[in-house]
This record gives sequence, structure tokens and C-alpha cells, in this order.
Amino acid sequence: MWEPYLGTSFKDRRLLLLGESCYSWIDKAGERCHPQQDHPHLTVGWAIKDIPRTDHPLCQMMTRGLCGKYAPSLEARRAAWASVAFTNYIPVTVGDNPRVRPKKAHWDQAANEWRDLLATVKPRNIVVIGKQLWDRLPHSDDEVADIAKVAVYRLTDNSPVTCRWMYHSAAGGSWRTLMATIQALETA
Repeated sequence: MWEPYLGTSFKDRRLLLLGESCYSWIDKAGERCHPQQDHPHLTVGWAIKDIPRTDHPLCQMMTRGLCGKYAPSLEARRAAWASVAFTNYIPVTVGDNPRVRPKKAHWDQAANEWRDLLATVKPRNIVVIGKQLWDRLPHSDDEVADIAKVAVYRLTDNSPVTCRWMYHSAAGGSWRTLMATIQALETA
């Protein structure tokens, strides 16, 4: 399991942003880099520092959605990320570029670690970023009326964890959609 990023004030909000997977990359020196256990922390670091960069569209979308504006200040970015948690569902690299899809073994590993992730993070709400990820999450613990967009899991203390999904930035998801999804979760 990745080491999830937990913002310093996460316990006040208990919102988890859940990405699908990550991949290896070439750094500025031309060396291949593979994600390590702390990859979610690295991703949040990129999201806070590099909002103008176009090579991190998911980071841009998440930061803008958390801040509720297109060009948030560095101070606003730091505050927004301090209030949430982030990790990827699949806890290993899936390949060498962003278009590589997870294999069955990746999905199986993530499903086997799902309950441990919930127990570690203890979120109240989860935004699931990606329809394919949503479709591959383990079956929810509770029946809900709007099963196309909502799932409810239970922590070991039986408290509910409500999940909603949205499209990934690579599939048309936007920061405004993320903002609305968070609002729907937190006002339900």
C-alpha cells in the first residue's frame, strides 16, 4: 500500500481524493524514475507548487477544484491540500507512460488492500477520480438509492464512508466538476 498523503488538518474534514494509478517517468536528467511508497506525497507537492504546468493535468484539476478557483495563490493551495488526503488506488507503477492501463494483477492487489486503506486513512468522504476506477472498486457495504454515482463503505467502527465518482481529467473531468462533487459529498 502507498503511504497516503494526509494533510495536517485532514481530521477536521476527512476527505480523501482517490486517483487510479501512477506510472514511471523520465526525470530532467533523462533517468527513469519509478514511484516509491511516498508517491502520493510527491504528487501533492507537484500539485501545490506546479499549478501552471500543463504536464500535470490531474494535479491542476485537483488543486483548482479544492481551492474553487482557476488560479489560486500558493497560500490557498497549501491550505486546501492541508485539509484533505490523497492516494492512488493501485499501489504500484502500471508502466512507463500515462496511457498504460492497469493489468488484472494490479486491480486484484488494490482490491485486496482496499479495507486496509480505509482503516489507515479513516475518511468520511471519498472522491473517486475516474469511471474505470469506480467500476472496479469492491462492492459497497450499503445499498444506496443513487447507485450509479454513490457508494457507502463501513469502517471497522461501522461509521460510513460515502464515495462519489467523477471523470478523470484525461476523460473530460474538470476542476469545476471536482468542486461540485466535493460539495455534494460534504452537504449530503
